[in-house]
Amino acid sequence: MARRRLYTMGEIAALVGLSRQTLHAWARRGLIVPVAVTEGGHRLFSGKVVRRIDEIRALSADLPLDRVRDVLRGGRGR
Repeated sequence: MARRRLYTMGEIAALVGLSRQTLHAWARRGLIVPVAVTEGGHRLFSGKVVRRIDEIRALSADLPLDRVRDVLRGGRGR
């Protein structure tokens, strides 16, 4: 079985053009969730988080982040 590639917060930030601080804030709010955490405490993400970040960006144009989280969890947006 092939191992999937995992990315650090810094690598994801570079891929999507956002700061690590923004991604850390989104992680604290539960908008993005790591698939693993290293022994040193570094969060690791799968490539799927890039799609999630695109969704967050699109929704946050019209909604506050708390509502974005609710929508992504299956709640109502407005």
